[in-house]
Amino acid sequence: MALMMLFVFAVNAQPAFTIYSKTIRAEEVAGDVDKAVGVLSRTFAEEYAKNNNLEPTAAELAAMKRQFDSAKAGLPSQPVLDQAHLKAEFMKKGMSDEQATEEASKVAVRAAESARKISEAWISSMVLSFKLNRYLCQKHGGKVVLSAFGFHAATDAILKEVEILERAGTLQFDDARLREPFFRYYRSYRGDGVAEGDRARYLFAQPVWQPHK
Repeated sequence: MALMMLFVFAVNAQPAFTIYSKTIRAEEVAGDVDKAVGVLSRTFAEEYAKNNNLEPTAAELAAMKRQFDSAKAGLPSQPVLDQAHLKAEFMKKGMSDEQATEEASKVAVRAAESARKISEAWISSMVLSFKLNRYLCQKHGGKVVLSAFGFHAATDAILKEVEILERAGTLQFDDARLREPFFRYYRSYRGDGVAEGDRARYLFAQPVWQPHK
């Protein structure tokens, strides 16, 4: 049994995907091809941006947040966490008034912090996605798959760059079984339409964090 557990650990510790100095282990992508492709795609974007001066800057993130806050202001108000209701629920479980008040406050703080982190992650991913796909589209051309949410993907250019990095030894599908589904995902991805040529370049003409003219 101990030998089997050691073998499983060794297999899971094997590299599955490497780009630059970042390695994804087999255990991080085991059991679910869709999850694996998602992890590899995110890792590619983050590491490629980091190594090619494409990471979001503080100024870009601040500008994108202003865009995000402006758009959010025009939407219906989101429900506010009802601390009084939470307190009542905690008291039903036997907590004292003071304990219930404290617990309800903690839940509200955690909820607010979670919402803030989600917003920050969305803002950062939007800026990174734009910069990465604009850069690769300008470098290689090809089709750009549209997204109603603004995450336009230069799929042809991404795969061309992956192949270039593979030949240079900068990127490896250490688990060769992951290469085919990774490429299939980008080749079959349809999104909300496709743009090429001048229309594709127009998508990236204005930074997403700047107000639309």
